[in-house]
Amino acid sequence: MNILFCLFTFCFASQEQLSAFQQDEISWQKQREAQMTSDESWLSLVGLYWLKEGANTFGTDSANDFVLPIHSTVLKAGTFTLKDGKVTYRMERGQRAEVDGKLRNNGRLAMGEVLAHNHLRIFLIERGDRLALRIRDMRAKGLVQFKSLEFYAPKDKYRVEAVYEPFETPQKLIVGTVIDTEIELWVPGVLKFEIDGLPLEILPTLESKQDNQFFIMFKDQTAGATTYSGGRFLYTPLPTDGKLVINFNRAINPPCAYTAYATCPLPPAENWLGVPIEAGERTYRPSSHD
Repeated sequence: MNILFCLFTFCFASQEQLSAFQQDEISWQKQREAQMTSDESWLSLVGLYWLKEGANTFGTDSANDFVLPIHSTVLKAGTFTLKDGKVTYRMERGQRAEVDGKLRNNGRLAMGEVLAHNHLRIFLIERGDRLALRIRDMRAKGLVQFKSLEFYAPKDKYRVEAVYEPFETPQKLIVGTVIDTEIELWVPGVLKFEIDGLPLEILPTLESKQDNQFFIMFKDQTAGATTYSGGRFLYTPLPTDGKLVINFNRAINPPCAYTAYATCPLPPAENWLGVPIEAGERTYRPSSHD
C-alpha cells in the first residue's frame, strides 16, 4: 500500500504516534483506493456508445457501429436495437451473453441490468432524452495496472464546521457537463464556513429528494496544478441544528479524472473557491506509477 504524498509526512511515525484524526483519514484513503480496484471501478470503463434509433452492431471490427477493444470479443458479437425508447439485443451465433447470471443470448436489456459477455460488462445509462451503452472490461489496462492514488496529508484545518442557511424553497441549479450537456440539480440552501479566517460559501445539492447526504461540486485554486482541472466532489452529512462538518480531506476526483467515458457534471461558478484547498485527492497520474 503506497499512498503518495500523504504517507510521506507520516512515514517515520508509528501508528500510536498518529492522532485518531490522522488514522481515520488514512483508513478512509485506503478504502478509497480499494474502490478503484473493484469490479465497478471507473478504471474499468472502455466505452460509452450513444444508441441511435434502430440497429447498432458491436464487435472488434471497425465496420461495427460500436467498436470494442481488441481481444475482448469477435469481429461481430451482436446487435443492440433501440426502438421506441426500449433496447433489445441479439448475440451472433456462437456468442454467449448472461444477464443476472443467467444465459440470455437475446431479449430486452432494461435499465439497471448488466449484460456479461466474456470479460465485458455492458449496461444502459440515460442522459436527458438519450440512451447510451457503457462498457466495462474486467481486464482493462487502467484497472489491472492501478497501483495507488495520491492524497494530500490530512490536515485538521480542512475539516470545518459550516452553518447551513436553508432557502425558503429549494432552488433549481443548472450545471454543465463534460459532454456539453446540462443537468438540473436541487439546491436546498447555502453552507457558510471559514478557512484560515477567510469567510467562504458553497452550494450543496441533492441528487434526489430521498438523499441522506449533500453532494458538493467545487473548484479551488489548486485545480489544474496539483488537483484535477475540472474540480472535485465531496459528500457531507445533512445538517443537524443548522450545522454540519465539511471534511475537505475527503474530497475526491470526479469519474472523468480517470476515464474518458464518464459524463461528469461541472462545479457551478458559485462553488469556485478563491483559495487553495490542499486536502483530499490530488491529480491522478497513472504514468507516474509505472
